[in-house]
Amino acid sequence: MAERDKLLGRSGIKDSYHFNGGGSTASLKAHTPNRAGFPQERSLERALALAFGILCGMGKRTVTRAIRFPVNTQKDWSADDKVFSRSPWQSQELFHPIIQWAIQEQQLKRLVLSVDDTRVWRNGKYVPQTQWHRDPLGPAFQTNLRWGHRFLQASLVLPLYEQDGESSSRSVPVRFETAPVVKKPGRKASPEQWQEYRQQKKKINLSVQFVGMAQEMRRYLNASGHSEKRVSVVTDASFCNRTVMTEDGEKLKVSVTARTRKDIVLCKRARGQGRRFYGKTKFTPERVRRRDSIAPWQTTRIFHGGCFRQVRYKELGGIYWQGGAKKKELRLLVVAPVGYRTSKHGRKYYRQCIVMRRSMRGVSRGDARHFPAQCHKSGRSSPCTRLCIWGKGAAAMPNR
Repeated sequence: MAERDKLLGRSGIKDSYHFNGGGSTASLKAHTPNRAGFPQERSLERALALAFGILCGMGKRTVTRAIRFPVNTQKDWSADDKVFSRSPWQSQELFHPIIQWAIQEQQLKRLVLSVDDTRVWRNGKYVPQTQWHRDPLGPAFQTNLRWGHRFLQASLVLPLYEQDGESSSRSVPVRFETAPVVKKPGRKASPEQWQEYRQQKKKINLSVQFVGMAQEMRRYLNASGHSEKRVSVVTDASFCNRTVMTEDGEKLKVSVTARTRKDIVLCKRARGQGRRFYGKTKFTPERVRRRDSIAPWQTTRIFHGGCFRQVRYKELGGIYWQGGAKKKELRLLVVAPVGYRTSKHGRKYYRQCIVMRRSMRGVSRGDARHFPAQCHKSGRSSPCTRLCIWGKGAAAMPNR
C-alpha cells in the first residue's frame, strides 16, 4: 500500500480526502460558497472527495469505486455511505453556484431552460425507485423494456454565439431530480386500490413535477436577487398538455415553449358582445402551414451550425386551445421544412415541419424574438432526438 501511494503521488491514508496535500479539494472548496448546502465542513470535504472518485475512477461509476479511488480500502466506509443516505443536503443547492456563475459571466438578461426526462439504466432489482421503462433505442417494430431510473433534467442555455458569432450554444445542468412512475396495481387489486392509483397518477407525474420545478426555480431567483429576470422554459411535446399550459405564467414571470402535434384544434376569440368566448371557426397547425391566407410566411436569421442562416416561419398570435390551455392566450409558430444532405454532394432531403406553441402569459411580443440558439439533447444518442430552439422568431425544428 505504501508503494502504491508513492507511485500515485498520494500523501498517504492518514487523511485520504486531500489529494496531493489537499490541493485538489482545497481549490475546489474555495470556489464552493457557503458549503453548497452541506451542514458541516467535513461533509463538504467528503462529498468533494467522492465527486473526484466518481469522475476519475476507473470502471463503473459506483459509490464503491469512488471510495476506493483515494485509497480508502483499509478504513470504515460507513461515513461515505451516510453522505448519500443520512447527510441532510439537497441536490438543488448543488447547482446554485452554477446558476450564479452563468448569470455573472454571461450577463444573462433572460434565463432559458431546456427541460426533458431521461433514463439511467440499473442492474440491481432492489435499488429504490427503479422500474421498467421503454428503451428509446429499441427498434421501431418492437418495444423493448429496460430496468432503471427516470429523471427530470433542466439545463441552462448559454448563448455563446453572442460573444464571437461562431460558437454554438451550450447547456449546463441546473436540476436533476428523480421522477418515478406510480406503480400500477396487480390483477387482484381491490376497487379501492385502483381508485387510489388513479388519484396518485394525477398528483405524481412528469407534468406536475415540471410545474413544481419551474416554480422552485422562480422562488430561488427571487431570493437570490434576480426577481426581474424572466425564465423561458423550452420542452418537447410530452409537456404540451393541460397541466402545464393552464398555469399562470404571468405571476411567476415564466413562459413555456413546447412542441405540439399538428392536429390539435385551435380557434380565435369570438367576436361580439355575447357570452361566447371561443370562436366557431376551428383550425389546426397543419392547416395554418398549408394556407397562406391564415398567416403569411416570414423570414428570419437564426444561428445554427456555426453561422447565421435564413429560416421561413409563420406566426399566429391571439389563439386559444380549448381542450388544453382553456382561456390562456397562446402563440403558434410553424417552421418551414429545412433541407439537409447526408453527404456533401448528395441529394437534398426534407422533413415535416415542427409546430410549436408558446404561452404568451408573462412575455411580450418583442421578448419572443430574443431567444438564444440552443440544442437540448435527450437521453438517446440518435441525431433525430435533438430539439433546437432558435432565437428571433423562436422557431423550433429537429437537427436531423
